[in-house]
Amino acid sequence: MITHLHGKVSEILPVVSVIMNCYNGERYLQEAIDSVYTQTFSDWEIILWDDASKDRTAEIAKSYDEKLRYFKGEKATALGQARNWAIDKARGEFIAFLDQDDVWLCDKLSKQIPIFEDPAVGIVISNTLFFDGNGKERQFYQKHSPPTGYVFRELLSKYFISLETVVLRAQSLTQLDKHFNAEFTAIEEYDLLVRISYNWKVAYVKDVLSKWRVHAASWTWSKKDSFPKEKRIMLAELSNIIPEFDSEYSEEIKVVKRGIAIQESEILWANGQSQAARELVKINISDDLRCKIFYLLTFFPYTLYTCLRKISGRISPL
Repeated sequence: MITHLHGKVSEILPVVSVIMNCYNGERYLQEAIDSVYTQTFSDWEIILWDDASKDRTAEIAKSYDEKLRYFKGEKATALGQARNWAIDKARGEFIAFLDQDDVWLCDKLSKQIPIFEDPAVGIVISNTLFFDGNGKERQFYQKHSPPTGYVFRELLSKYFISLETVVLRAQSLTQLDKHFNAEFTAIEEYDLLVRISYNWKVAYVKDVLSKWRVHAASWTWSKKDSFPKEKRIMLAELSNIIPEFDSEYSEEIKVVKRGIAIQESEILWANGQSQAARELVKINISDDLRCKIFYLLTFFPYTLYTCLRKISGRISPL
């Protein structure tokens, strides 16, 4: 894309801005950056926002050329806010996301960007692999592909997106009153993509185009008590901005609230309050198999539940 100033070409802008947020990420950062530099689609820039790291993050980032634009915050902040600051620096027509410990396959952008020829598409996702340090891998979408098109209902009730696969049309962000909710520390991705999907189509490339690293330091594994609290706030905010939200999407809201009940019950159960956990989830037992199974499991030690989750490969508390 070329911008003009007083009839003269002033700057050649990248098609894609890749948002990378990093905090003390020296262990995996170079691998993540290199996976962008090896893309077969070459018209991109990296916006690397260093969230006041104290390791070699700056040194690694500054070892690359001008296609990587490095910024550093004065102090560490919430990830959603840091991503907003990075987005503010982006110049591309499309916005992609890659965290410091994840990687892309080389043809990711070349397979996703052409999908935006449909002007109604605001989000393009792909399949991805979850992998750990022991060499274990699991494909995210296995038996079935995710729903596509106008999928606000489906995305609200069952979040099915992994952020490292996402490419956004930048215009989809300009229509929002805010980008990532800076108050959220757990569901900021879920909240943003749900709001975008209300007005835009979601498209899907079935190929595995990225890899999400599972490790003990992953944000997904920490502060699980934030998820139910923030989801309640998200529902309240959606009710304020979407006409007839509570009535039009009542079934989807019920599903979200059942998930909240299970998450709050799990917190109680993990703290040794199994009876209180059962009482909290009991309200939803009659119309939800997941709640029934969870209710029965609370009669056993919490460690059994964590083992079952690990065996099943479930990685997201959403």
